[in-house]
Amino acid sequence: MQKTIFVVDDNDTNLTQAKQVLEGRYRVFTLPSAEKLFVLLEKIHPDMILLDIEMPGRFNGFDAIVKLKESPDWQNIPVLFLTAWHEEMMVADGLDLGALDFILKPFPSPILLKRVENYLEMDALAKNRPEILRIEKDIISLVSNLIEIRDKTAGGHVYRISEYTRNLIEAMLARGVYAKELQHWNMDNVLVAAMLHDVGKIVVCDTILNKPNQFTIEDYSEVWDHASAGERFIDELISNTGDDVFWQHVKHFVGYHHEKWDGSGYPHELKGELIPLEARILSPIDMYDMLISGRPNRPALDHTQAIQYMRRESAARFDPRVAEVFMDIRDEFPEIAKSFKPWGKGRDRL
Repeated sequence: MQKTIFVVDDNDTNLTQAKQVLEGRYRVFTLPSAEKLFVLLEKIHPDMILLDIEMPGRFNGFDAIVKLKESPDWQNIPVLFLTAWHEEMMVADGLDLGALDFILKPFPSPILLKRVENYLEMDALAKNRPEILRIEKDIISLVSNLIEIRDKTAGGHVYRISEYTRNLIEAMLARGVYAKELQHWNMDNVLVAAMLHDVGKIVVCDTILNKPNQFTIEDYSEVWDHASAGERFIDELISNTGDDVFWQHVKHFVGYHHEKWDGSGYPHELKGELIPLEARILSPIDMYDMLISGRPNRPALDHTQAIQYMRRESAARFDPRVAEVFMDIRDEFPEIAKSFKPWGKGRDRL
């Protein structure tokens, strides 16, 4: 379907030229004033408006864009200003009001067409971004589940971790714990990134993941390698696709969630706040879920037993500020655990 463009200008020559340039590709309506623009907007919703600034009548271009941006129905229509003037303050004012750009008059036909094409493509990408993000999250969820399903006792783990993380971060923000750092985080991105924390387990063989007997030193060595292996995967991805805040979150979850506050963790043996905050948040909730889920060689603990065990381990393992908040809200976690049950035991939701 052809996109619709309104061209608003009090000069007939400009209207004629714009129509000739654009009408082969778009449905074009030419209008001599902003008053006529608002009349037509009641009947037709355009995909873009090319708007002159200096026009006689009740509205000039700046007045018109202010009215457009005040309306819920019209505020998202892309606007390009047409003008013979190019003073810096005028351009700044126009951009502040919400215009995408300025096109100088008299405008060369190829430039007008290319500007319109480019901005319409950008607008389409912006409108499709939520759907693209949903698909990306679905793919990441699929990858997490494919890794997790090899570990027959860990079903639902990534979903529980994501929900635990949400509750813990919200509680930290409410108490002002690391609030300065957390306020810049995109919660949706962080929760999806947390689901990938065990991506390095792809290097661990199934027989070890599901071994019913006590691990040997060699078994532990292979399991411990999953954090550094996962970090290598993410580093390679970042080097190929470019650095990104989301992938930095993933890297911090993947490579550092087995570090300990006292420096005795792995793989980097970092201590205290040298451990990325993402990993310090994940550490207690990952341990909690491991304890209540059990392993082939270790029975699951109930909530009370898990909390008692974590209290004994807390000083060595966990950031004390994060651990305090975790303990404050510890009774929220059993409900989350019930909502995302292990494979084969039923799940209330996914």
